[in-house]
Amino acid sequence: MDELMDLEWVPHEKKDLKPSKPNLLQLRVISLEYVARNVHYFFEQVQALPSSQLIDLFKKMCQLKLVDNLQRLMSNLSLLERLIKHPCNWITMHQALNLVLTKEKDFDYFLAEQKKAACEMLKKQFTKENICNLNELMQFVHESIILGSFLTEHGRYKSAYIVFECVEISDLNGNIEPAMLSMAFDIALRTSHVLTVDCKYNEANKAILNTSLLLSYMHNSGLHPNCALFYTTCSMYMFSLSQYDKAYNLAVQAVQEISCDLSPKIIVDTLRQACKVCIIKRIFSQAHIYINEALKLAKYWFGEDHPKYADCLADYGFYLISVDSVTASVKFYVMALQIRQSLFGDRNLVTSMTHEDLAYAIYVRDYSIGNFESARGHAEQALKTMVELLPEDHLMLSSVKRVQALILEEIALDSDNKVMEARLLGCAEKLHLDALKLAKQTFGEGNVQTAKHYGNLGRLYQSMKRFKEAEVNHVNAIEIKEKLLGKEHYEVALSIGHLASLYNYDMKRYDLAEPLYLRSIDIGRKLFGVWYSGLEYDYRGLAHLYEKTNQHQQSSTYHMALHDWMEERRNKVFKQPTKLDIEMDRDTNIKTVLSNIKKNASYGSGSSGSNT
Repeated sequence: MDELMDLEWVPHEKKDLKPSKPNLLQLRVISLEYVARNVHYFFEQVQALPSSQLIDLFKKMCQLKLVDNLQRLMSNLSLLERLIKHPCNWITMHQALNLVLTKEKDFDYFLAEQKKAACEMLKKQFTKENICNLNELMQFVHESIILGSFLTEHGRYKSAYIVFECVEISDLNGNIEPAMLSMAFDIALRTSHVLTVDCKYNEANKAILNTSLLLSYMHNSGLHPNCALFYTTCSMYMFSLSQYDKAYNLAVQAVQEISCDLSPKIIVDTLRQACKVCIIKRIFSQAHIYINEALKLAKYWFGEDHPKYADCLADYGFYLISVDSVTASVKFYVMALQIRQSLFGDRNLVTSMTHEDLAYAIYVRDYSIGNFESARGHAEQALKTMVELLPEDHLMLSSVKRVQALILEEIALDSDNKVMEARLLGCAEKLHLDALKLAKQTFGEGNVQTAKHYGNLGRLYQSMKRFKEAEVNHVNAIEIKEKLLGKEHYEVALSIGHLASLYNYDMKRYDLAEPLYLRSIDIGRKLFGVWYSGLEYDYRGLAHLYEKTNQHQQSSTYHMALHDWMEERRNKVFKQPTKLDIEMDRDTNIKTVLSNIKKNASYGSGSSGSNT
């Protein structure tokens, strides 16, 4: 205490006690947050704000997660349409819609029904005798196209369809005015697209026929629209039906139609679809060109936080897993998932499809080490969301149930608990049977997806020691795939390898297994080269087969082949991109880029499948 008393008092330096004046930026931030929190007091003033200031307000409300205030503003359809009219606002508006949907899960239907009601009122004004304001009608239709496209990008396909359907121009007055033909074509095309991505194939077929009819009307009227999106949409439809030759030809036609005056999204989507069909046709060099250029253009036009860039990343993941570059594939699916989660959240179909794709890629990557928990988590998230958002007979459930079943089967086989094993295998069987039923309801027998479900059931029944049922399902899968894809396709090789395994390890039909293994190896080497991952199981199978049949020299040959394969996999510097080299200079001549893509498409259109 004495020491404290001895301390000398030193006065503080004199300070200016006047508060510092906030600068204009600080004032703006303060006022923006205040208005964001108190929108209900300033509703009329907010509606009068220019779009550039209004979008800043939405950004602040998203940042603060002011869901009620976002819902209040977005319920005003004219205000919402004023904002989404500008593509640069879509990222913020996707985030806003996602937040509102967390509270009001059917908010997108509310918006679509608002638009439908407004359309009904407008229809009463436009009859054959009274077409008094064509500009007003065209403006309404244009706004509807934008709203429907926005909802489509958000994965709200049913709502988007409601919007497109209500403004089908041929219904407005019993015919189509010449000035409206282009819009009518655009609406029909977007209707075809949303029905295709929503797996409504019968309705999509009718919409595509309607689009073709409108295209004929346009040609007869001397109009010559760019058909890139039309060919791309038709290609997507044929692709979904496993009509891969038709899908490929349409995709090539679409690429030849791309030009600088097209919408950037249409150009990118055209390249993405061309990539997918080239992958299925095993034309990997062309597929790589298409997806690489799509990524470059998407980043150049939209940036790295845009849903279109995420679409390209997911497609690149599909390309990579198709060329046996699985580890890299997982990385790209993760990147796509992160973007989609930031925009759409997890309760979203687009995000769920990415969870499913990622689950399968991780399942393939970790198959040899038997670690399936990460894959299981993503598959369960995808299935949970799809079950919540979709009717029980929706085709999308078929694919995600297939992936979940594959994962559960492997977890069951790795379990030491026989009760747990039986329970998980039973769950897997139910999922596979559900998936097969959905596929057959939609496609019938003649579809690759149906074949995959037969093959998966075959593998499951092999694990469950139901060998005759396994054989029947494997044979069904092979027959369907050969008919649709040809005898040299890798999907055929997979099914052949699975049947060979059944004959070899379980049914002891070594005479039947041997030629199947040899055929599977031949296809794998031709398509992917000597380091193809699937060769491991065929080499092991043949080594086992020759041991059991006392052909020891042959067994030694395949043991050596397996050893060499392992060394090849270990030492091969496989071109798996860890960082994308997709930068484009701001002074890049887009016309030159597109011209080069079309030249490459023409050069590669006659190519046969080959690995890159």
